[in-house]
Amino acid sequence: MKIKGSYCLFFILSVFFSQALALDFSYKSDIPADNKPSEEYLKKRDKLNHENWNMEKLAEDNALAEKRENERKEYNNRFEQRNSLAFSYNWDAGQFNLSPHMKQNQVMEHFREQTQRRCYRETRQKLEKEQGNGYSYADIADACSFY
Repeated sequence: MKIKGSYCLFFILSVFFSQALALDFSYKSDIPADNKPSEEYLKKRDKLNHENWNMEKLAEDNALAEKRENERKEYNNRFEQRNSLAFSYNWDAGQFNLSPHMKQNQVMEHFREQTQRRCYRETRQKLEKEQGNGYSYADIADACSFY
């Protein structure tokens, strides 16, 4: 006659005993029983006093770290500025925002305005000849929008 659940009981006991055998009871801690720090630890702790620090080396390391941090910030700012302003559109001004290295100087801006005025004038004269007064400002804006 079989006992119900004997296979399950056997499996559970075998797992339990295998885990018990795997435990290492011979483990010894590095912490002493009297809870006093070791001599090595005390020596290392004494070396941490500020009299034992090499101030010149620390100053050089700090300067290099600051320099690297500033270079990284400058690079990230330049990269973010190029990415964020390259294709952004200013709805109030009605034009694309350009990054500072892409902006045109005042002479080029003046030249662009002159070209746009000339286009506007020529298109208006052409439409007046063709349609009389039946043209709209949208027709002129469409014709001169690439300036």
